[in-house]
Amino acid sequence: QLVQVQPRVSGQISAIYVKPGGRVQAGQPLLQIDAAEQRAQVASRQAAAQTSAAEVAAAQADVASANDTLRSLEARRAAAQADVQLNQKEYERFAELVREGASSQQVLDQRLNTLRTAQATLRQVEAEIQAQRSSVTRSQATVVRNERALEQAQANIAEGQAQLQYYTITAPFTGIVGDIPAKVGDVVSNTTQLLTVTQNDRLEIQIQIPLERSSALRTGLPVRLLNDQNQEIQTGRISFVAPNVDPATQSIQVKALFDNIGDRLRASQFVRARVIWS
Repeated sequence: QLVQVQPRVSGQISAIYVKPGGRVQAGQPLLQIDAAEQRAQVASRQAAAQTSAAEVAAAQADVASANDTLRSLEARRAAAQADVQLNQKEYERFAELVREGASSQQVLDQRLNTLRTAQATLRQVEAEIQAQRSSVTRSQATVVRNERALEQAQANIAEGQAQLQYYTITAPFTGIVGDIPAKVGDVVSNTTQLLTVTQNDRLEIQIQIPLERSSALRTGLPVRLLNDQNQEIQTGRISFVAPNVDPATQSIQVKALFDNIGDRLRASQFVRARVIWS
């Protein structure tokens, strides 16, 4: 495995933690890109989220207050309804007395006026209740709107914090650091090649097998690596046989895995290999 390490963000390199040829573990920090501007942006988003949270709390308090007022009005309506019922009965009783000649028309008119006053009060309370219900609905809509704004603010924070981790460049896997062309103070972008990391503890040898030997190819066949004197260096086994033929060479590519004992082999190196057919 060999990878050209490139940043996912733009900025100025503030620190390089490794040296060429050094061994690193997966996840180990390699370089640091200055993240001051990004941290300031995250802090600004956190402040915006706090403001949104305060607005949600204020809107919820408005809803609670509006509901309290609505309950108070509903209690007033119940009292006004009882008052109307009482005055209605009183008016009907005095109307009967007037018909019987036991009371005067003037007293009946007073009772009618009292009844109408109670009915007007009830209508007024009903109107106030309707208006208050509209106020509750508006307050609830404000809560929903502010909650959405808070969710967006929190998402912005999460996005900013996720971006922050990209300012520390880490090793994608355990391996050896190659050349480091980047220097402290360089301004880099997501296309800048910072360094290479090579994992060469276990190497994959690619071999081109003549087409006429294709019938004998199978995974598991032994493969010997040879030095210039045809002496065996190591032995491995075929782990992959290509399903297609190279049209240019009319050969079949196979791969064999070898442990890189003593770091004698290098990535992209040419080697001599012998497949043991039987």
